[in-house]
Amino acid sequence: MDRDKLIKSIKIGDIILAKSFAGPNVSIRVTKTIFKNKDESGASGCFGIMINPEDIKKLISKGVPYKDYKDEEVWVFDFEIIKKERRKNTNGGRRRIVRN
Repeated sequence: MDRDKLIKSIKIGDIILAKSFAGPNVSIRVTKTIFKNKDESGASGCFGIMINPEDIKKLISKGVPYKDYKDEEVWVFDFEIIKKERRKNTNGGRRRIVRN
């Protein structure tokens, strides 16, 4: 997928895989997006909440000063986004057929 298409397709509630400055890749649920055009000034990226406690433990082991595992919003720059992760199927893989 093209990088610009990937960034434009990210919406609130999506789960993304991002490269952190500390080293490990982390999974983040997007809460707010701020993606700007190339001719606009300022940083592009999104706010999100880390969803895996294992990712937080990895960051703490690399020296990131987290005090607890509460839902803290983090900022992700657009160049740190690796991919958009798939959502798990919530209906068990079955289609619902509605007939009149």
